[in-house]
Amino acid sequence: MKKAFIILVAFVFLVTSCDNGDECTDNPLGTPTVIFTNTKNFTIALTYNNYGKELLPGEEYRVTFLSAGQTLTYTARASSGNWSDSFKLESCTTYDVRFK
Repeated sequence: MKKAFIILVAFVFLVTSCDNGDECTDNPLGTPTVIFTNTKNFTIALTYNNYGKELLPGEEYRVTFLSAGQTLTYTARASSGNWSDSFKLESCTTYDVRFK
């Protein structure tokens, strides 16, 4: 029965490439952007790199970082489970993290 309560978290990374190294098509500033989306019907407590945000059902939260090269570490908590991940942020890249 525990399997019935497991929530799958899907990480979909939409990667936007740089044109000739100096222009970005989707992210003109060239700074890394992460979009967290709560597709569940309950609230998720999100913490990332010492910051916190409560994501309501259906809410999208966009974070733009000043520079690439740093590692993003995040944890999402809900009554049904905890999830965490980390990855290095790259220039000209938009990451789409959806909690499904």
